[in-house]
Amino acid sequence: MHLGGRRIPAFQGGVLQRGTRRIAFVRRAYTPFGGAERFLDQVASRFAERGGDVHLVCETWRGEDRAGLTVHAVGSVPLGRTLSSVLFVRRVREALLTIQPDVTVSFDRILDADIYRAGDGCHRAWLDRRGLRGRLDARFSPFHRWILHLERRLYAGGGARLIAANSTLVSKEISRYYGTPSGRIVVLPNGVDLDRFHPELRLRWRSGVRRDWGIGDDVPVFLFLGSGFERKGLTPLIEALGRSAGREGTGRFLLAVAGKGDPGPYRRAAKRLGIDGDIKWLGPVKDPERLLGAADVFVLPTLYDPFSNACLEAMAAGVPVVTTRDNGAAEVVEEAGAGWVIDSAGDVEGLSRSIAASCDPSERENRGRLAREAASRLSLDRFVEGMVRLIEGLGEKET
Repeated sequence: MHLGGRRIPAFQGGVLQRGTRRIAFVRRAYTPFGGAERFLDQVASRFAERGGDVHLVCETWRGEDRAGLTVHAVGSVPLGRTLSSVLFVRRVREALLTIQPDVTVSFDRILDADIYRAGDGCHRAWLDRRGLRGRLDARFSPFHRWILHLERRLYAGGGARLIAANSTLVSKEISRYYGTPSGRIVVLPNGVDLDRFHPELRLRWRSGVRRDWGIGDDVPVFLFLGSGFERKGLTPLIEALGRSAGREGTGRFLLAVAGKGDPGPYRRAAKRLGIDGDIKWLGPVKDPERLLGAADVFVLPTLYDPFSNACLEAMAAGVPVVTTRDNGAAEVVEEAGAGWVIDSAGDVEGLSRSIAASCDPSERENRGRLAREAASRLSLDRFVEGMVRLIEGLGEKET
């Protein structure tokens, strides 16, 4: 199997290799229904079936008991984000000394891990994208300086033996900013639950949700889903829709905005552009399936996203995607022809053109079909198998 140019040893099945009998996973904020949590359930079951001893280190545990999984909840203290992170890292190290794992896999920045899942990307690259504000944060903010310290430790200081990036974008940024040898990085894209997100959501939810919104089936619905409106690119999206509203061939549309954030500044921008009546402000949602079933296009003109799970879920639902090259998921979108990719969130004119192009129903249907096909190659099962092979590969080197 090839991931990011490296060959990952095939998983052998049966009894585990001598070097990987006890495995510890680190996940700070564990929620029972998250993507990483579903992954942990599957991987724990697989290793337990083969005689493995699987441990999870987290702050708090609210889930049910899992067969083959021992949970170490180290607790949390509301000391602010910097001190809370410092305390968590310290407690993780103490827990790992007690567990004595053969392989440690961390989904969060800590000091040492055999495999670090770089799901949060390269923090230094994100600060660079923020310009002067990011440079000031890197120099004076205790929180950002702490995160950069952990990042240097993992990427440049040998804190992580192997780095599992979720996109080529992240892999290149780690090498560029920290000089990390390519042999220490593999690219393992995120996986998606193909049973939860599928094109049949359209049949289940489209007519009812649109009826609640007071629109017909012929009105294009653009879905923006993400917390952190500034980073996810809501400002350029509203500006682009304001421009698209005047383009030939672009009739009525609706933008559905879901996620956590203050909508005030964006409402004012929409009113200034005359499109405030064309936007539904939904707030945080727990059932994105309903929205994907009603949507025609998923739009995320993000300033930076290592690999947007929301984009992958939209693709699995057969919804084409508009995003930027600063999103690791754009690699999948562009290769498959599953939507439209613009250079950056600052390319408002390019975003406007892409939105206008997506108003063609036949174009949307074709790209939506390609989106589902591409997402089907990135199942959650495939991600689990990839991570299992990485773990087994480290074990083989130790035997």
